[in-house]
Amino acid sequence: MPAASARRPRSYDPVKTRAAVLAQAAHVAEAVRALRPDQLGAPSGLGDWSVAELVAHLATGVDGLRSGLVDPAPA
Repeated sequence: MPAASARRPRSYDPVKTRAAVLAQAAHVAEAVRALRPDQLGAPSGLGDWSVAELVAHLATGVDGLRSGLVDPAPA
């Protein structure tokens, strides 16, 4: 295996990355829409957060990404 300094830097296709992030967000949104109120009130397994609080936190993060994802990819 080559030394770490000899590795080629990773490169990412912004179009494929954008599509993957949007697809994942759509899957999460679909799963959240299927949750019943009692499931939203249940513990999330993340500290003291309920599932609803975790969903709100994820939504905030996705909304923050939204503006960057709706703009065209940089050249």
